[in-house]
Order: sequence, then structure tokens, then C-alpha cells
Amino acid sequence: MSDWKRRALEACPEIREDLEATQSCMSAWFELLPMVRQYEREEDNAKSLPIYSFARWCWDQPAHQNAVAVAFYEHLVDDVSTLAVLPQRLSTPKLFAALIPLFEQRISKKKLTALLTEYDKAHKTQFARNRS
Repeated sequence: MSDWKRRALEACPEIREDLEATQSCMSAWFELLPMVRQYEREEDNAKSLPIYSFARWCWDQPAHQNAVAVAFYEHLVDDVSTLAVLPQRLSTPKLFAALIPLFEQRISKKKLTALLTEYDKAHKTQFARNRS
């Protein structure tokens, strides 16, 4: 079993059959994204946080970075349940900065400014200020 698949199964064992059937890391994210949205709506950190940890692991692997960026991270701004928690979930400013161009393509300037402002408050950064 590939390392990415083993880690995906550890992150979300509730959908074991679906994840076992996936053929790529990219396709695994199509299964995991709806789950993280559900867990965020339920405020179930015990289930959502392992998925974010797996996402971070994928981001740090050159072979999986694009998959997690386009099939997971960029879609977190599409749903209010995940958009609201992004400042807490994306804890490293370097990762957040790398994802801003993806977010810009998916949400309004007003929503992006609000997201940047909330991130700045949570992490003492200046993303919103630097974009003005």
C-alpha cells in the first residue's frame, strides 16, 4: 500500500472502502473534502484535524503537493463551514501565503480580505495590510 493511501486511511477511517478504491492521491481528496466539511459543520475536531494533518503531509511531499492544493485546499473557501475555520486550520503563514492565489480565484475580494484579516489576527501576520 502506498504511503499516501495508508495516511489517508488513518486520517479518515470512516470512509475506508472509498479510500481503498482510490487510485491516486488526487482522487482521495475528492473523498476527503466532503468529510472535512461535514466534520467542521459538526464541530468535530477529533475527526477534522487528522484530515488537515494529512493535507499538510501531502503539501510537504512534492509528488502530492499539486493534488492537495487543487483538490482540497483551494476548495476550503467554497463552503462556509471550512472557510470560517481556515485561519485556525492553516497554521503556518508560509502555507497560507502559498494558497492565497488559489483562494483569489474562488472567492470575492471582500471575502478574501475578510479571510486575510482573520488570519492576520490569529497569527499576527500582515497579509491584509500588505495587499492594500
